[in-house]
Amino acid sequence: QALNDHRNSIISALTGLHGSWPQDGGVLVLAVDSENGADTGLLLPSTLLADALMRERQLHARTVSLGFVDPDGNLLAVDRLFQRLATFKSIDIDTILVPSANLPQLQDMALLGQLAPFFRFQFIVVDDLKDAATLAAATREEKFEKSLRDFKLVQEVAKDSVLEQMTGFTVVKSRLSDIIKLNPKHASASLLLAHGSEKLPKHLTRKGSLSALYRATGPVVTAMQTKGSAERATVIDAFDAVNKIQPILDPETAALGEMMSGLLKDIGTHAGMTPKTSPAANELKSKIFSTWETVRTEFARLKNSDG
Repeated sequence: QALNDHRNSIISALTGLHGSWPQDGGVLVLAVDSENGADTGLLLPSTLLADALMRERQLHARTVSLGFVDPDGNLLAVDRLFQRLATFKSIDIDTILVPSANLPQLQDMALLGQLAPFFRFQFIVVDDLKDAATLAAATREEKFEKSLRDFKLVQEVAKDSVLEQMTGFTVVKSRLSDIIKLNPKHASASLLLAHGSEKLPKHLTRKGSLSALYRATGPVVTAMQTKGSAERATVIDAFDAVNKIQPILDPETAALGEMMSGLLKDIGTHAGMTPKTSPAANELKSKIFSTWETVRTEFARLKNSDG
């Protein structure tokens, strides 16, 4: 039933795009996302494939797409964008179509200094199915193709440069500006230019802030859950990581960051105490577990909030 609903939704979206559906019903190759499935929306790649089959057109061999499509043809964001990009490392592609709804996640990546993917790929933001179908086609407008060729020149220079510094070079910023004039949807060029011009957002999104805190404290959390304690060096690394991202956390999450920093400081202090059974050590251990529960509760509240 889920596959049938998925198929009918694709037919609905493509009928809205073309105004009709072939008499023979067309041929659909379906791919249902194992985690989100049809409840989230149609997988954009399978919808674009169905569209290409319907119009007897070829898709561009070096362009892939991410995201979901609702029955009205609007594009929906995909979760865990940075992790999904890792799956493309061994694939011979250069352009990735990303829903414009994912632009905040791309901004988070740039703000965190995760610039390598912006030089490895060319991210193009798309708003709807019609937009994506046009840019995923084997034949595209010359202006669009020129923007991709020009960005490849930036990619060539990046192979021998420090990425963080390169975005601030005048010649690079000038070239990126020209690319954006040709193709305003070129997210890689826009975000690299914003990074080099120090015009990125000042804070991460709520989701980006929580993800950054989770990554920073992950090794300590794992050690505490599996061993009941963490090595002092591991705690220090996590403490430094949390303090590094503290200034760019979104305002409401910043309070949680300060709480986590204090918790890590206490865990590090406890790790260096001997003996561990002394009254002072037991008192600090009690404080650690109390704060731990408070942090977990606040993390869950923020994660489930609408922010």
